[in-house]
Amino acid sequence: NHIGLDWNAQGHEPTSIYTIPHFNMHFYQITPAERAAITPADSLTGYIQPGADYIAKDYIIPPGIVPGMGFHAVDSTAHELHGSTFDKTFIYGYFKGNMIFGEPMITRAYLLTKPDFSETLKVPAKYPVTGKYYATKYSIKYDAAKKEYVVSLDGLTMR
Repeated sequence: NHIGLDWNAQGHEPTSIYTIPHFNMHFYQITPAERAAITPADSLTGYIQPGADYIAKDYIIPPGIVPGMGFHAVDSTAHELHGSTFDKTFIYGYFKGNMIFGEPMITRAYLLTKPDFSETLKVPAKYPVTGKYYATKYSIKYDAAKKEYVVSLDGLTMR
């Protein structure tokens, strides 16, 4: 539906993991009006766990709603959660039990390496809305000729 780009100059919680300056790129499947309606008051009513088939393997949804975004599911096997420094990771977002976004999080330091990166995503067995395209990969690439970065969701597959 739309994309949100956020710059976190000081990073964000959890402390000592994502407190490195980075970009959050949310690829939303809901409208801006639906996003705007997500508030801290939804921290209980909005925290409905999706069924296991709707969460990608190894992903967990910690409590804590982000206004205008929802709940962020993290890959419990991600390198930054096991002692390595955060440089890039992929997050899924949920609200009221439904997946509402996919989110590459990328540090400024990683972008300065001028990457040519692509990774297959862990994907859920089921999706909240059928008849839509969902990504199976994501990429972070630097185009030297254009002097620009491209962050994309790739391998779009109709579900």
